[in-house]
Amino acid sequence: MTHILNIPHILRYGITHVHSVNANPDYVPIGDSSIIAKRANDIKKTIDGEVFVIGDYTPFYFHARMPMLYNIQHGYHVPKRHPRDIVYMIVAISSIIADADRKILFSDGHPVSPLTRFYGRQHLANMDVLLDKDAIKSMNWGDDPQVKAKKQAEFLILGDIPPEQIILLGCYDEQAKSRLTEMGVPCRIDIVPKAYY
Repeated sequence: MTHILNIPHILRYGITHVHSVNANPDYVPIGDSSIIAKRANDIKKTIDGEVFVIGDYTPFYFHARMPMLYNIQHGYHVPKRHPRDIVYMIVAISSIIADADRKILFSDGHPVSPLTRFYGRQHLANMDVLLDKDAIKSMNWGDDPQVKAKKQAEFLILGDIPPEQIILLGCYDEQAKSRLTEMGVPCRIDIVPKAYY
């Protein structure tokens, strides 16, 4: 997810990491700055013993209507944003995986949780088993902390993601789609109000 005002930069440079030479100097944040700061220094380990810093990777969720989106739309710990200003960016995991040199990881829950486990490329074949897909797709996560944590599993990619690897943008309504179209978005744009709160 990103703010719609970030899309022109993304169309030119792709999804860039904060430390990238192509990072957006005018980036409009929508996430919780305290969690972002924690991730920047949060050292984790995969089940195979590989040590890494979460904040070095660009995170992607596996599904829509995440707890963070709820916070963003309601202004909990972050500036409140209208859903029209929030855009989903869908990347084909297969195209990322196909690049054997691309460093990738995935988690089975919220990355900053001490209960979450991390997996590397060698575990991709078992990803469907390792992830709780029911929790990830759940629309009713508020009453169960475990479902909430598992819903926030992430696919983590090291480095920038080229714009051509973005295969779809999801937006709230026709007005948002018109803005994206005017920006010259080359990929498909779907209006998905059910992906918002």
